[in-house]
Amino acid sequence: MNDLANYYELRSTIRPGDVLSYKGKGLISWLILRIDKRSHVSGIASSPTIHEERCLIIEADQGEVNVRALSAKLRDYRGEVYLHRLKPELDAYRNGIDSFYWAHIGLGYDYPDLFGNAAALLTGNPNNGRVRADSDKYFCSELCGEAIRCGIPEATLKGYLPHEDLERLLCGIALRPGGISRLPIFQPAVRVL
Repeated sequence: MNDLANYYELRSTIRPGDVLSYKGKGLISWLILRIDKRSHVSGIASSPTIHEERCLIIEADQGEVNVRALSAKLRDYRGEVYLHRLKPELDAYRNGIDSFYWAHIGLGYDYPDLFGNAAALLTGNPNNGRVRADSDKYFCSELCGEAIRCGIPEATLKGYLPHEDLERLLCGIALRPGGISRLPIFQPAVRVL
């Protein structure tokens, strides 16, 4: 069961390295939700401005890796949003995850692998529809997965095994949004209202 919380009550506790997952109501989200528990993910990033109280997200969306205010995303979003906080023992790795996100702003959206992921499901591909991450472009869960994989040492991540999704991530295989939300590095999800 997920806890429920208002964004403005949560805002001061949301930190870089945390992840948001979404259950959208649009057509593409509906299609993704036929095969997964979440339709999109984005990462929480640091604020490089004097407006430290503002929460920023970095996500592969709308054709590229971009940054926007979380409040704007929530205001316009139709669907459910869940916050996945890193476990406290991983706090030392938040800066590494954050740095990865910022270094990839402006890269293109990985449409070929997104469609390859869907095609793999239809053809019964042995990797269960997941594709290898690409460092030149990303779809949403590729970006979040690579930020985690590059920001947290492999030896530390291996301490959370066995876990099917984490094993795939450690092999460099891109997860779907639900796979990111299920990773054992996160505390129980909180639904953001």
